[in-house]
Amino acid sequence: MFKVALTLLMLACAGLAGCHTTSDPAKGGFFDYFVHRGDYEQRQAQREQQLTQLQAKNASLNQQGSALESQMAQERQKLDASQARMQVTSAELDKMRRAIQQGKIKNAQDRQAVEALLKRRAELQGKLSQLRGQKNLSVPELQAQIAQLQKEIAELEEEVLARTGL
Repeated sequence: MFKVALTLLMLACAGLAGCHTTSDPAKGGFFDYFVHRGDYEQRQAQREQQLTQLQAKNASLNQQGSALESQMAQERQKLDASQARMQVTSAELDKMRRAIQQGKIKNAQDRQAVEALLKRRAELQGKLSQLRGQKNLSVPELQAQIAQLQKEIAELEEEVLARTGL
């Protein structure tokens, strides 16, 4: 009986000795942990380091996002200011249109100039509405388009002021 038990024990030991072990505790078993304990601890330290790096990157990205939101708010304020300037110019143009309708402006050349200004105003208002409706623009793109729009509005204002003395 002792020989049979000893033989079975030796066969079990030989079977365990021939088992494939892995350093991954998710794939290995109870004995693998003890065999590869250093690997497990090293992998855990690497994962903790990766977690720390990802948390730092996440904080950095959140900070960048806040800065971009702030810039976007500033650009929206510029857009609002451009819209206010456009409303003042529009009031002057409406005044000119009423003058044409009332027959105060009889010169055909002046009428054509005012009509051209009114057409230009409509184009700028369309651009302004389109720019306000776009949500997927980056801050540099928005800045460039607002700068272009402000330039065009300023040119229109100059023309309106020049023609106001009709």
